Amino acid sequence: MEKAKGGKIYQSFLPVSKLSKLSPRVSPGILIKNTTEFQLPKICVNRNASIWKICKAIPCTPYIDKPNWNYPRTTMAGEKTGDFVNRVLEIAWGSNPPSVDLYLRSGCNGIMEMKYLFQSIEIFWPRFLGSIIIVLDAGDEAILKYLLPEKPAHHYIIEFEHTPCVPGRVFNQYSYLNLDRHSSADYVVTIDSDCILHSPVTPDLIFRQGR
Repeated sequence: MEKAKGGKIYQSFLPVSKLSKLSPRVSPGILIKNTTEFQLPKICVNRNASIWKICKAIPCTPYIDKPNWNYPRTTMAGEKTGDFVNRVLEIAWGSNPPSVDLYLRSGCNGIMEMKYLFQSIEIFWPRFLGSIIIVLDAGDEAILKYLLPEKPAHHYIIEFEHTPCVPGRVFNQYSYLNLDRHSSADYVVTIDSDCILHSPVTPDLIFRQGR
């Protein structure tokens, strides 16, 4: 009784679903896609703007160290922490939540930050909402073996983009404008590589009373 009551409180934050059937759940795993090309604005193509020409991919030489991560991996009852948290999140999100992808645009310099982020995703991000989409620069392929969990509990999609010759922050924002090429979810949550999740992601952390 208390579980149902608590779940309804969290679900009141969700937008009204227009779906007539349950959203398909993704299976844990890692999908690596080929490098994608940018669809450049017509004005840039017509003027042959040099800043939109693709820069040569720079091979990544990452700084690698073991994360100082000591979060409890099991509960006092012996259950894996991630499994326990996910069971609680299934109550909070209800039987038919919207599809929500988690989206990260990063690169070689953020590798150590991402190692902490992915550790926290494995514990605190709901496994049933959608995919974890990671978009990196072309040339960063070699860093994947340092980043991802060996036995992921989530569905990861890894994509690579050619990099136009524009300042990093400007390019980062333009890359976000092309986010819809990577996700077909109802909603997308963006996150930076220097962030971590420190508590279970319930609906009230993403939505505000149906918005």
